[in-house]
Amino acid sequence: FRLTECNKKKIDAEAVSKLYELDRVQERSSQFGEEVFIEHILSYIGTEKKYVVELLDYGEQYFSNFEYLMQAKGYSGIIISPDSESQFAKRHAIIAENIIPLLRTYKVPEIFDALSIDLNGNDYWVLEKVLEHYRPNLIVAEFNSSRADSVAIKYDSRFKWNNDDYYGFSFEAAKKLAEKFGYYIIFQNDELNLYMVAKEHIEGSFIECSFTQKNYHAHNPNGEWVTV
Repeated sequence: FRLTECNKKKIDAEAVSKLYELDRVQERSSQFGEEVFIEHILSYIGTEKKYVVELLDYGEQYFSNFEYLMQAKGYSGIIISPDSESQFAKRHAIIAENIIPLLRTYKVPEIFDALSIDLNGNDYWVLEKVLEHYRPNLIVAEFNSSRADSVAIKYDSRFKWNNDDYYGFSFEAAKKLAEKFGYYIIFQNDELNLYMVAKEHIEGSFIECSFTQKNYHAHNPNGEWVTV
């Protein structure tokens, strides 16, 4: 990617601190009013293209972080999901092997404003593949707060989530992935979603974002985790 620091809009620690003061609106499309956080961050780092991409698993169509932005705020983009009925959706199951061909088929620009990913499974491996080829300025990613170590589930293209705690990747794994590709985690909400911003949109230093270990789902003792 041909990136430059010149004339880039940036977010600083003061702007990030305001995220904790925002009132969320629950009647929009996201699960916990995440649009409020997303719009706040984008207001600082800019929306050069007003283009967003969302990657969803089965059953996640009612928890879209970007549906409202596309419906009401003039954003363009796509939602890739195997079962979404959104007018913005392209119906495909997502695996690491097909995500880049899909994004190229739908002519997603290499640099765009925001990516949201909630696959309840191979999220780490799909996100890693995306970042090898694309650079969203903001990434909103579900993380698995039941794990304190740096792990992701073992990749399996046939994986189906069983509504337990074997899914996705940990916060520590996300930190390493962010560092690998030049991002910084500035915020998380509800021990559920984390927000990575490309470092060219970061101004100054930040207090490191943290989380409290929490298990939203029944424990699966048989899941095979990979240290990353």
